[in-house]
Amino acid sequence: MNRKLQRFQAWLDKWYIPFVSLLMSLCLLIIGYTSVQPKQYDFVQNQVAELTVRAPKTIEDTEKTKELKHRAKEAVPDAYLFNADIQTQQVAGFEQFFTFLKQIRKQEFVLGESDNKRRGLFLAFSEEAQQDLYATELAKADTVIQEISDTLTTETVLRLLRVSEEQFSSVQAIVAQMLTDTLAEEYAAGDMALQLAKLKTDLRKQLVLADEQAVAEALLDYFIVPTVVFNQAETQKRQVEAENAIQPSYILQGQVIVQEGHVIDSNSMRQLELFGYLDVSTQYTTTYAFYWVVAIHGIFILGLFTKGFRFKKIKLATASMQLTAYSVAFVFGFALLRLFEMMQTAGIQYATLLFPIWIVPMLIIPKTNQRIGIVAIIFFNLLGLFLLNEMSNLMEMMLPALLFFFSSVLTLLHLSNRTSQQSVQSLLKKSLIGHVSIVVPLLLSLNMDLISDTSFRVLAFIIIGQLVSHAVVYLMWPYWEQMLSDRAPMTLNQLANLNHPLLKLLIEKAPGSYHHSILVANLSANAVELIGGDSLLTRVASYYHDVGKTVYPLFFVENLPAGMESPHLMLSPKESTNIIIGHVLEGVKLLEAHDLPQSVIDICWQHHGTTLVKYFYNKAKKENPDIEEHEFRYVGPIPQSKEAAIIMLADSLEAASRTLKDYNQATIEALVDKIVTTKIEDNQFVECGLTVQELRLVKRSLVTGIASMYHTRIEYPE
Repeated sequence: MNRKLQRFQAWLDKWYIPFVSLLMSLCLLIIGYTSVQPKQYDFVQNQVAELTVRAPKTIEDTEKTKELKHRAKEAVPDAYLFNADIQTQQVAGFEQFFTFLKQIRKQEFVLGESDNKRRGLFLAFSEEAQQDLYATELAKADTVIQEISDTLTTETVLRLLRVSEEQFSSVQAIVAQMLTDTLAEEYAAGDMALQLAKLKTDLRKQLVLADEQAVAEALLDYFIVPTVVFNQAETQKRQVEAENAIQPSYILQGQVIVQEGHVIDSNSMRQLELFGYLDVSTQYTTTYAFYWVVAIHGIFILGLFTKGFRFKKIKLATASMQLTAYSVAFVFGFALLRLFEMMQTAGIQYATLLFPIWIVPMLIIPKTNQRIGIVAIIFFNLLGLFLLNEMSNLMEMMLPALLFFFSSVLTLLHLSNRTSQQSVQSLLKKSLIGHVSIVVPLLLSLNMDLISDTSFRVLAFIIIGQLVSHAVVYLMWPYWEQMLSDRAPMTLNQLANLNHPLLKLLIEKAPGSYHHSILVANLSANAVELIGGDSLLTRVASYYHDVGKTVYPLFFVENLPAGMESPHLMLSPKESTNIIIGHVLEGVKLLEAHDLPQSVIDICWQHHGTTLVKYFYNKAKKENPDIEEHEFRYVGPIPQSKEAAIIMLADSLEAASRTLKDYNQATIEALVDKIVTTKIEDNQFVECGLTVQELRLVKRSLVTGIASMYHTRIEYPE
């Protein structure tokens, strides 16, 4: 699988990353499409509802709030307050009226024609003349006097004007005092009848004459008014306070708007319209937001894996494989979350808690890096909210969302920068305890009772989800490695089977080379294991490093039957060199044809590096001193890894050891030192990363290996 994937990546070249980014975005859109699409309903007022509709989120019912405020305002009674200014106004009006009357009583009037004029005070004229004089003066007075006069009637005023001065002053003083005393107290409109009755009783005691009493009573009827009167400003203030005291009316998430089998009333229709159920176009906000997040995620990932849209071929293969791991894990996790979301929507409460979100970073980070893992966590949690948004119960959305976030952070802390299989297994062992430790504080923070069916269900789902996912990931991990890594243990173990067709071909056509490969595998694998390298890859690569010799097996000395002359005697040194060097290219062709991992193919390329085919070069040099050395060197490249460098040493050592006449400690050590020195001087190890200390351990292991091959015991000094 890995080799086919690499071929596909190589075929698309720089377009692989844009292609996968687009494909991943399309998959996310398809998976989340139905969750974010607005649902269309056919509701008709006064008809029976065919389904139950719950509020998708908590919002304020503005119409209901407005109605409640209006009711509260209307329920506020009118405010009646004591008005001290009424006393001042009424007493001032009373005094103004009496001043007007005094002026009339003291004024000198002239009546009649020029020949028959009559001059005198008001009381000197007849009643008919008095009435005319009063009417004339009243017409000249201001509106306040006219209003008072109209209310009292002309007859009452004339009676007051006709009394004596003593009676006039008495009526003025008594009524003024009653006005001052009465209007200083708080009297509502309903109290006035009783209060006027008391005042009139007192008048009769103080005024003897009927005319005086009648006039005084008329004055009291006009000037005595309620002192507790309607106050518009206070009424409005109380109405505003009553409105402000009304709390906004909310439609809570999960609240039933329409109940199946019930008649849809006007209030239900209004709430349906408020949530946009009657107008689908208003529900597309969430849909468009989801599309935008998916698009931004795709663009962000494209830039992240292309170093800002600048394609760099030197790291293109690595970036392509990293993106493959990211996209597969991300889409797989999102599809799994969608599955649990569908289960929860179908009625299995808190089913989304079964989803272990830690799988996403756990699959991504070991194959990429921590930075990319953080990006995956951020976007996955963000996109997950769009799926959880479909939950009708606020708690069913909040609890999984919070748990997913904390679970992602916990996984990130566990993985840190470690990417080994050992760290992943450590995470899996700790995940159960970690997630249970997270959910208990979450339940408490969300005010949920720990001793309840809901809490037990939540804990049970989390435990079940972790246990099942632990088993699934543990079983799936080897295949995940096999798909994404050319060093996957499962792949290498399969190739280590000596019944592989290439190894069977090698033993059939080049038995000497086969035996040589087995010995090289033992030597190099032991040495690599000693320095902490990949011994399994080293062993497998050693098995296959010389499969190219099956093309011309007799041109390699280890495959010549006893007594048979070397076919190189019939060739020129250059032709022989081409065959010797060609076994690397032929081996690569065979390995590629059989879809072996790139790591094995790379070691086949590198196991001779750019070393010189010295025997035939020297032979050709004798024939032609001007011959170019580079024509007799392997094409390389030089070893790029410690494993390739050690295989190069083991390969040369195993072949050279056959020429030893005496297998003892000194000769073996001398041979190993010579080969190592030759490779170093030839600059074959400048790119493999071997340290001096590691090279020392490798030399010791190779000496021990050669000695054991030839049944020689090597004794090292204390």
